[in-house]
Amino acid sequence: MVRTSERKPKLLSERRNEISSSHPILYSVAESFEKEYSKYTETGLKKLWRMLKPPNEIRTQELESLSKPQQESTCKICHSFVLVLFKMRRGGKDPAILRALVLKFCIDNGIQSRMVCEGVMDKMLKVLLFIVDNRPTLSAVSVCSVILQASGCVNDDPEFDWHVGITPPVKNIAITKSFFPASRADNLKIVHLSDIHYDPEYKVGSLANCKLPMCCRSTENNFSDDSDAAGSWGDYRNCDSPLTLVENTLDAVLGEHSDIDYVYYTGDYVDHAVWSTSVTGNKKTIYAVDALLKNKFKNTPVFPVIGNHESDPVNIFAPEYIKTNGLESGWIYNFLANEWSMWLPNATQDTIRKGGYYTVSPRRGFRVIAINNNDCYTYNFWLLFDPNYLKIQLQWLQDTLFQAEQAGESVHILSHIPSGVGGCHFTWSREFRRIIDRYHNIIGGIFNGHTHRDNFSVYYLRSNISVPINVAWNGGSVTPYTNVNPNYRVYGVETKTYQVVHHETWIMNLTLSNMNPERSPSWIKEYSFVNAYGVPDLSLGSLDQLLYKFALDKDLLRKYWSFHVKLGDPSIKAGCNTHCLQQLLCDMATTQGNYLAKCKELIQIFSVAHSG
Repeated sequence: MVRTSERKPKLLSERRNEISSSHPILYSVAESFEKEYSKYTETGLKKLWRMLKPPNEIRTQELESLSKPQQESTCKICHSFVLVLFKMRRGGKDPAILRALVLKFCIDNGIQSRMVCEGVMDKMLKVLLFIVDNRPTLSAVSVCSVILQASGCVNDDPEFDWHVGITPPVKNIAITKSFFPASRADNLKIVHLSDIHYDPEYKVGSLANCKLPMCCRSTENNFSDDSDAAGSWGDYRNCDSPLTLVENTLDAVLGEHSDIDYVYYTGDYVDHAVWSTSVTGNKKTIYAVDALLKNKFKNTPVFPVIGNHESDPVNIFAPEYIKTNGLESGWIYNFLANEWSMWLPNATQDTIRKGGYYTVSPRRGFRVIAINNNDCYTYNFWLLFDPNYLKIQLQWLQDTLFQAEQAGESVHILSHIPSGVGGCHFTWSREFRRIIDRYHNIIGGIFNGHTHRDNFSVYYLRSNISVPINVAWNGGSVTPYTNVNPNYRVYGVETKTYQVVHHETWIMNLTLSNMNPERSPSWIKEYSFVNAYGVPDLSLGSLDQLLYKFALDKDLLRKYWSFHVKLGDPSIKAGCNTHCLQQLLCDMATTQGNYLAKCKELIQIFSVAHSG
């Protein structure tokens, strides 16, 4: 059933008292917004647009990297705008008026073009109206503090602060792994692919330097500069993967590694043209990529997870109990349950159809747990409707790990979104970290994607941040979107604790490949982790010490950054300044978005070491 409340929604006059005492600036701006709305047709909101115009950096930077004044400005803009929209909707305004107002804000502030603003709004409007209408207690402050949590917007609504029940250990758990297993003859070889983002509309020679979030498509052909043309094998600019790139990547994997045991695919089949996707189109894309995976890898098990781009609208994953046509997410889960049935046993069907997650034991003593953590993504607006729904899957994860512990199994966890990124809901991130904290001794590794960058993040004990307890490996991306080379990873995994004992990344250089379009591209081993960074092994102790080496040695940290962007020519040309290096260092030590203790420790060391 749809959640309802018998409490009447608060009138704006009642909200004013709350806002004016705790948010005086917000109150002033919100009042201005409300007054000028009454003169909307006369003034065109010109004065207010000037007042609320967001800083240019919002379009090009992650929210957490903005300056404090810019973050405060972003929160102020959001609070004011959402407050007015709530008043209008709850006051009975026609949805067409709301749509027009949001479009004007989007277009006039240059957030996106009219086509993109309209396409995204028309997809999202039904979802947003349902949430506002059926959760009358939802406030503008809560909305902005979730969607813009990375910009420092504060949320004091207790509904967004939930907890997973953690089963206490039967016996004491060692707080660190006392040894690092040696590489063995029976090591597993696992290939990690991520973020293919296949674009069926990619057209060689089309405009790659367009003004849309996605280019290199047949709709853009009017240009004179040859350097603006989309390459044969893909493009560094806002372009996703042509079919030729997807096929060539899989062929390269098979050509170099004939003895693969498993393939991990950590999500995002679908392209970035978020304003024009459809249920039918997304299904076709997923089907096409899965068909290639099945054909190329044949009898090799593939363990996939769902990415935030698989849904339509993008990022939107409704709770299981939402059955309204056009709002429910069952279509994607049912489709994936059928698609993945070649690789996964029947026992996984129930949870995949319920929420896109599953667990499987591919061999005795080893378990793979694949979660759908897109519900933690702050652009999944259903988060606003029922915050507590998020804990259902995490509770399942906890319970599954407890069962694995009881059975003496080692576990790999697969997800799409890294738990430490600013876009993963802080409460979800905290609870996931609590689970890792409890079961770290049986988790051989965590594997994710989403960022399109090659990186790793170290988990530290919550009660003692000097003790490393686990590591998350990011698979990078097949798509070059944006300014990176396509890549895949190969792991050597020993079969006692199932830790990664060897890791290497392989890349294709797009510049060279597009210079010789008639030739099949050359894939090269970009680096081997142990050799590149001079560490003795991939133990947690070695990874922890490597973070300190990065803080002290700028050149080594720059080397990591060059691999982070996968030697993408435009990225290498642009470089990475001190702030960029500090952010990189911080990301490696952040696995809970709003807990930065280890990050601050490393940044302090970095600052002292390079103060001269």
